[in-house]
This record gives sequence, C-alpha cells and structure tokens, in this order.
Amino acid sequence: LPWLGFGLSALAAWALVFALLTALMVVPALVQKKERALATVKLAAALVLANPFFALGLAVQVLGFTLVAVVVTPLLPLLYGSVVVVLVSSAYEMLARKYAAPGAPPDEDDDYLNRGFRDFLFPWKG
Repeated sequence: LPWLGFGLSALAAWALVFALLTALMVVPALVQKKERALATVKLAAALVLANPFFALGLAVQVLGFTLVAVVVTPLLPLLYGSVVVVLVSSAYEMLARKYAAPGAPPDEDDDYLNRGFRDFLFPWKG
C-alpha cells in the first residue's frame, strides 16, 4: 500500500505547514483578544484558512528575516526578535481591521493610526 503511505505523508506535511502558519497568528491573537487558549487557536486557524496567501507571505518574510539575521552578522540576532514581533503583530492588526465589526469607527478617525512626526518626537503630548 505505498499510495496510502504517500497520501498520509502528504496529509501530514500539509498539516504541519498549516500548524506552523497558525502558530504565527496565535501569539498576537492571544495578546489582542484576551480569550482562552483554545478560542485563540481556533481564531488563528480561521484567519489562516481565510487568508492562506497572506499567511504564507508572512511566513516567507519571517523566514527571510531569519536567514538575514543568521547569515549577515552576529549583531542582527539581537534585533531579530523585535522585528518578527512587529511584523507578526502588524499582520494581525491588518487582518483585524479587515474583519472589524460593522459599527467600528473608520481608520480616518483613529487617533492611534493618524499620528504625525510631532507625535513621534513628543508622544506624551496629546
């Protein structure tokens, strides 16, 4: 039964890819939604199923940053973690805005998004 073995190994490989893509979305979903772990994993899996190319592109970018951090210089691994966290959190924020509730305020009214250079220099001034 070699075809059964090939089929099961292909299924296992795709399940591993799906689990790895879901793992990218779990941590920012856990931080933002403040739900239980199982509900967060379900949300992350739903986001990956609904946006497979987005999740795959995110994984390729994380892999690219990983390769650059490992190959280029020993100093970059110190910054690697923050780069990946910002990238994954921004990706989750983009998907959260895509699936925002119908009554949510538009992006033009969001004070967090509409900050300028003055707010960058003086973040404590409102």
